[in-house]
Amino acid sequence: MIDVDREKRIAYEWGYGGYPGDSVVTWDLSEEGDVTKLTLTQTGQETFQGHSVFSRENGIAGWSYFLQESLKAFLSAR
Repeated sequence: MIDVDREKRIAYEWGYGGYPGDSVVTWDLSEEGDVTKLTLTQTGQETFQGHSVFSRENGIAGWSYFLQESLKAFLSAR
């Protein structure tokens, strides 16, 4: 963990096992009226080189799927 601000932020180092490179993933929560806004930011993705799976486009697609499908389904089931 790099940074934790309870109910507001979590930031941690993110890597892919067996591949060189390091990034930081940050989850920021903010209140907007009656809803909570989640902003996810990943920095350092450019440090993962040599394999197309680490492209910016694949990162966006992966996080989008996770947030819009997997996380949504998980939260709906609770």
